[in-house]
Amino acid sequence: MPLRAGHAAKVRIDYSNNSVPPAPPFRADLHLGYAPPDGRIAAAVRAARRADVAVVFANTIGGETMDQSSLALPGDQDALVEAVAKANRNTVVVLHTGGPVLTPWRSRVAAIVEDWYPGERSGDAIARVLFGDVDPSGRLPLTFPASAAQGPATRASEFPGTGGVADHDEGLDVGYRFYDAHGQRPAFPFGFGLSYTSFRLGRAKATGAAGAYAVSVPVRNTGRRPGTQTVQVYASFAKAAGEPPRRLVGFAQVTVPPGQTRTAKLTTDPKSFQVFDAGTGAYALPAGPIGLAVGTSSRALTPVAVG
Repeated sequence: MPLRAGHAAKVRIDYSNNSVPPAPPFRADLHLGYAPPDGRIAAAVRAARRADVAVVFANTIGGETMDQSSLALPGDQDALVEAVAKANRNTVVVLHTGGPVLTPWRSRVAAIVEDWYPGERSGDAIARVLFGDVDPSGRLPLTFPASAAQGPATRASEFPGTGGVADHDEGLDVGYRFYDAHGQRPAFPFGFGLSYTSFRLGRAKATGAAGAYAVSVPVRNTGRRPGTQTVQVYASFAKAAGEPPRRLVGFAQVTVPPGQTRTAKLTTDPKSFQVFDAGTGAYALPAGPIGLAVGTSSRALTPVAVG
């Protein structure tokens, strides 16, 4: 709302505390506030210019009965990150978020640490990661879109819906499957994650049949400090099966000393390959060939022959 000095402004707020059955009744809270312009971003920029490394903490607010209106960071947090990153090329962004967010500044920061739900010891945990005491070995359990135009929620039928009703009509194309099925290149794909060291996967081997595959992958640490890599196995099916392009069917973590090689091993569960047959009302392996691919994310994969 644009405000003029010395002129009063009328504010009208419409709200309802009616609960929607069968949800239980929730208390309605109404808050009205005013945040005047301040110089905090300018102060952050001055501090960043004097520092060797700048760390920006950003967050979203979520909870029960609280839907987010977009995947953008609320308030002026994007502007804060942009300004600090411009002042210091060694800017690290720590995200306290309950899900994916838009990262329009990702190419201008040195690193992003996704902290999810940090808990009571979050300060200690984040400090140990930032100072390198712990190798960040987590991998994304979801997809970060490259823009607000990506993902299933971009359709009005799904979000915000019509008349309070949202149609989840993406079928099997949930999460990373939607991005694959629609040819969308995300900012950070499902399964992605960096480390303070680097890895190189060797030639994977797979034996077995009918979804029960024994997979082994040599993982070499090509860096100078110990680290943990997560090797992921994805399956693809014949087009007649009506399945998404690929699905995760197994993964294994392996910790490797610097300059050495360790083998990641796993055995897939046949249930991970089954699809639901509406005709029989049961799960079964789909007809046709099954393809396997191994890699470090849903978008960094190498096909593996079974034999």
